[in-house]
Amino acid sequence: MTRVLISAGDASGDRHAAEFVSAARRRNPDMTFFGLGGEEMREAGAELLVHQREIAIGGLVEVVRGARRVISAWHSLTAAARDRSPDLVVLVDSGGFNLPLARRLRRFVQAPILYYVAPQVWAWRRGRIKKLARRVDRLAVIFPFEPEFYAGCGLPVDYVGHPLIDGMTESTSRPDREEARRSLGLDADAPVIAVFPGSRSNEVRHQLPVQLAAIELLHARAPRSEFLIALAPTVSRDLVDGILSRFPRARALPLKIVEGRSREVMVAADVGLAKPGTTTLELAL
Repeated sequence: MTRVLISAGDASGDRHAAEFVSAARRRNPDMTFFGLGGEEMREAGAELLVHQREIAIGGLVEVVRGARRVISAWHSLTAAARDRSPDLVVLVDSGGFNLPLARRLRRFVQAPILYYVAPQVWAWRRGRIKKLARRVDRLAVIFPFEPEFYAGCGLPVDYVGHPLIDGMTESTSRPDREEARRSLGLDADAPVIAVFPGSRSNEVRHQLPVQLAAIELLHARAPRSEFLIALAPTVSRDLVDGILSRFPRARALPLKIVEGRSREVMVAADVGLAKPGTTTLELAL
């Protein structure tokens, strides 16, 4: 039996990790996965030692406030690696969490470390290339220009394609616009505006009030519009309800909160108001 420790620290990483787990188990049903992730990873068959909602934080202030949770997650994963002796470690995206984790794992496991969806060091903080080279054994990258960027760093680098593209071109179950609207209880002909406030609590606190103010203005201009808030599985419904309570005019609009169905929301919508990130690319595609 092949044991794999896998770590995916945010909602988009959870999806990519889940697809990785499913594909690996199709090739080798004896593979077992355990580590950090979310509900999609769990459904794919991985054992969650730490749920990613426990570390779904971002931004300097929130990271400082949540430091205890992050450190606890590092300790849990490191202890599991020491006790279970995995044959492979797979880190998925989330460089702020996974790069420090890789340094800790190096002390306790002999297993090779694969970084899938490597940190975007070509965009910012290029000094992390040296950290990557010291802490992992191989990179699986998702943009075609990345292998050339990493040339000379000493790491084997494989371009494997972007998982969002794979999911959209291979999926046969994605609903069309009419089906999505019917499933979500929307008017077939109304303008539908979808709101994507982020997958981390601090993102939602900062983004959603601005988006709700925009919703109020948009509805005043287009009264037939309907609105959807796509809620990531790592975000508490209570948090969103608390923010909505400060916007009584927005709450009075045709507004629905949709949990765990972001792709369906995207298909149904005419316009998306999105926090920059993976969701922006997914909407464009």
